[in-house]
Amino acid sequence: MEETKRVRLHGMWHSTYSKRVEMALKIKDIPYEYVEEDLRNKSSSLLHTPRLLPDDPHPRSKVRFWASFIQQQLFESTGKFIRSDGEAQEKAREEVLEKMKVFEEGIKEFFAEDIRTIDDTKLGFMDILVSTTFSSYKAYEQVLGVKVLEPEKNPLLFTWVTSLNKLPIVQELLPPDDKLVAILQSIRQNALQSSN
Repeated sequence: MEETKRVRLHGMWHSTYSKRVEMALKIKDIPYEYVEEDLRNKSSSLLHTPRLLPDDPHPRSKVRFWASFIQQQLFESTGKFIRSDGEAQEKAREEVLEKMKVFEEGIKEFFAEDIRTIDDTKLGFMDILVSTTFSSYKAYEQVLGVKVLEPEKNPLLFTWVTSLNKLPIVQELLPPDDKLVAILQSIRQNALQSSN
């Protein structure tokens, strides 16, 4: 019999952050193990957990900046792109492409190594964000009828996404294209009908 994986929550009795997660786990009836932490004497399992953000504050702040850019700027523009047609859609598409260009320029400093080979044991927060944001770009292209992620316009981002999509962990978690296309079409149709 396969052992069930359990969530392990490291927290402090007075931390509002860990209490939020703990409450959500309880509400959702998700089994978990709570590990009380002393910030002056952290447990070894917490210290040896793979880090998703850089240790150095400056690179860490850059990762947070680009994460915020994707969440606030790119998602908003992509939403407009999906929910519009005609002139409004073309304007939204130009906005998305411009923001992708800004992102492309900004992320160049993250890649001192060859991006075509990614070590899946060293994935970080930006890899997670880029994968979950861009890996299903073909479904968006199918619904919108236009190219979104092109190797000529965004060579670094395209290569990054292509490399991430080869990883088993990403392949396992990608939503099936047919289901994603269906839901995107539904979102688009509902938005267009409500705007008329």
